[in-house]
Amino acid sequence: MSISRSASAASIRWSADGPRGIADEVAAASGSGWTTPVAAARAAGGASTIPAEITLERRRQVSRPDPRRRASMVGVRRNDSPRSSSCLSVCLRSRRTVLGGAAAARGRGWDLHLCQMCGTFVAAGLTRPQAEHLNPTLMRRFRAWHLPESVPLFLILALTVAGCGAEKARRSPRVPILVARAEQRNVPYEIEATGTVEPIQSASITAQVGGLVTKIAIHEGEEVRAGQVLFRLDPRPFQAAEARAAALLAKDRAQSETARLDLRRAETLAGQQLIAESDLEQKRAAAASMAATARADSATWAVARLDLANATVRAPVAGKTGDLRVHVGDLVKANETATPLVTINQLRPIRVRFTVPQGDLSALRKQQERALRVDVAPSDRDSVWVQGHLAFVDNAVDPQSGTLLLKAEFANQDGALWPGQFARVKLRLYEQNGATVVPSAAVASSQNGSYLFIVRPDTTVEARTVQVDRTYRDLTVIGSGVTPGETVVTDGQLRLSPGAKVVIRAPGGSGGRARARDGRASGNANASAENAR
Repeated sequence: MSISRSASAASIRWSADGPRGIADEVAAASGSGWTTPVAAARAAGGASTIPAEITLERRRQVSRPDPRRRASMVGVRRNDSPRSSSCLSVCLRSRRTVLGGAAAARGRGWDLHLCQMCGTFVAAGLTRPQAEHLNPTLMRRFRAWHLPESVPLFLILALTVAGCGAEKARRSPRVPILVARAEQRNVPYEIEATGTVEPIQSASITAQVGGLVTKIAIHEGEEVRAGQVLFRLDPRPFQAAEARAAALLAKDRAQSETARLDLRRAETLAGQQLIAESDLEQKRAAAASMAATARADSATWAVARLDLANATVRAPVAGKTGDLRVHVGDLVKANETATPLVTINQLRPIRVRFTVPQGDLSALRKQQERALRVDVAPSDRDSVWVQGHLAFVDNAVDPQSGTLLLKAEFANQDGALWPGQFARVKLRLYEQNGATVVPSAAVASSQNGSYLFIVRPDTTVEARTVQVDRTYRDLTVIGSGVTPGETVVTDGQLRLSPGAKVVIRAPGGSGGRARARDGRASGNANASAENAR
């Protein structure tokens, strides 16, 4: 297919689907200077195949012939295989096959390859089997470049990149940073964990006797004391049972006393040989039986009195009541543990249970002789820490999790800790004297370990590998690599490289208002260090 310049502008759309996909779309690329009369003729003639190669010829309008300026001819070979990742292109000027090249027009499904014989770019289709719209403006943008064979293209590109890099290096600005000073401090050794608040005493109140609820003497969420009345059940059935047991006890006691007197008289008569020995034995058995009956009646009476007392439900412990599960008029069963009447939790004092790794067991045992301090902060009040002491250490390590259970006790006078609440826990074992610390924001990690940037006196930075022992709140304890007094970078590390020039900016300021400390970076870092802490 031959494409020549004309007054009208057009573009070509072709497809591998046959003659139905061939169409001549006029004014699709207005002003581009290309036309497609052959495509229109093929569409009208009902061509059944599409040429594998299309020659695009750009005709120049020049006033006089110039042998150095040759018409650009591009060989286009359409690759309709969806599995092919590259294709061969034939330059129609040199008749040479071109493979590979720069993907200058890959976004539209075309690749441009440079022919080394004549310096012409060859446009080759990639893997676009669907109908393709050839944009003449795009093809004009990548028209042929005529390069001398003595000047390789890669040499020109290398010189260009080198020149841009040198110019960029000359214009490299100073990087604005924030700094702090490495210090020597006494840092506590703490074990951090997550714990759960639990009451020291908790009671689920149930009725020890069944009956009808006649009175509720408390409100939900009320603070109660030990022994305070909570509920009252209907006492009349228990009063009647107690009276019946008391009457039966009195009757049996009287009969027991009569039997005892009969036995005494029988023993007197037996001493005078006036009654038989068998009669005496019967009197003794009757007296013993009546005495036992009286004792049984006494126990029955005690149970009746206890049931009558249990009809009044009292608080076994002091604490705060929870949700009430019964109302006046409800019939409750005795010892119904599934549905307690109310639950009372002791809030003062209170405990926090937490676990620590078994690796800390040796350090814990060394310090267990003295009272160990424990600080907790509720999850909703992270800035407020409550101080307590370690109260319990479990006697075994959990083999499944490899942790040791601990419990700490707190006075909780202000009620900051609540049962069931999650809390942050810090167990303080000892205090490390003279530790070198830096702000944790200054320490970064890489595949080779932890590192940070040190600011030199000439306002350049040095990347230095450090050994991190542990962290304490917003500070990091450095084992080696940094000495106290050195200035470290706390903000701006992502833009730094070893040897880069920096400018120390004031905290909260922008990089445009940074003030350079030429040769005085270490001496003027105090204010930034205080803000970093």
